[in-house]
Amino acid sequence: MFDEYHYVPVLKGKQGEYGALAEADERVRSSITPLIEIPSVPYDFAAEEPAKSAQAHVGEVAKKIGRCWGGERRFFLDAGLLAEEDQIDGRHPLAVVLDDARELGLQAVPVTGVARSESYDAAVEGAVSVDQRGICLRLVGEDLEEPEELPEVVEAEVMAALGLKTGEVDLVLDLGSISAEQRWTGATVRLLLAALPEIGDWRSLTLIASSFPLDLSGIDGDSTALIPRAEWAIWRALHARADRLGRLPSFGDYAISHPAPREVDPRIIQRSAAIRYSADDEFLILKGRSIQAQGSEQHYDLAAELVNRPEFHGEDFSWGDAYVASRARRQGGPGSGTTWRKAGTSQHLALVTTQIANLRDA
Repeated sequence: MFDEYHYVPVLKGKQGEYGALAEADERVRSSITPLIEIPSVPYDFAAEEPAKSAQAHVGEVAKKIGRCWGGERRFFLDAGLLAEEDQIDGRHPLAVVLDDARELGLQAVPVTGVARSESYDAAVEGAVSVDQRGICLRLVGEDLEEPEELPEVVEAEVMAALGLKTGEVDLVLDLGSISAEQRWTGATVRLLLAALPEIGDWRSLTLIASSFPLDLSGIDGDSTALIPRAEWAIWRALHARADRLGRLPSFGDYAISHPAPREVDPRIIQRSAAIRYSADDEFLILKGRSIQAQGSEQHYDLAAELVNRPEFHGEDFSWGDAYVASRARRQGGPGSGTTWRKAGTSQHLALVTTQIANLRDA
């Protein structure tokens, strides 16, 4: 499907991330295969019940993906965050979204993993039979704890059940959050790769991880912070020793988000003005004060500070950079959390695809 010089960003299926995909230029689009996660059904904390039905929650997902990504290229679709009780007419919501995507001519590849529910497995099996696009097999942190057991787990729990061969499977090794511990290094990932069965035969192989924090509460107001992009450092270490690997995996991350889904009661959270920006080897965070107390206009000053920093790539680098530059000039409104997530994600996609292309061409 794609080679090692490709990028697989895990994107939350929310408006900011969809917007960033919609603004991606042709160079970025041809260099990425997004793995889109359908978020869990939102919760109404005041009413103490789901804010909407599962049907209403997923009913527009395929249309949103169609508008921002189109039908020319494949994407991975993961509905693992949805609960088993979210079934729609006895089917997992994934089956509903895949049906909608099929009607729209979208090239969805279902994501599955070890120990998904029976209804989830049924949805994947149906898509495999109808669409003939295989699957994306996503192995997460706990699946990777015992590398020597991977061959048996993969064969018994997934491959045999779906009747697939490795050439029909995009394999994703998702280390998840790596910010809290330093177990994963280039050396330990090499050991993990060495344990994979038939490593050269998978349709694609991708390593995903994220060092982005769960939230920005650990950063003081009216300050900046630099957070190392540890996942990028690990992949570069693998790239530097590619001759020692059976196969170099492609690179993946969670863009400017933490891997864990997070939904908090809006009545108690204090949101601060902040800009998330990706530098060559670090995440740059510019943080203001409480929006409730001091307003969204703080984003103008944060944007002005960013464009004068050496990490800024210039307003022609991406849609997100142009957005930052316009707000630095106080053009347009100060933006919401959604628009700033769109801008930061747009810039991150452009940066990573550029970095990978530079390594490929070096």
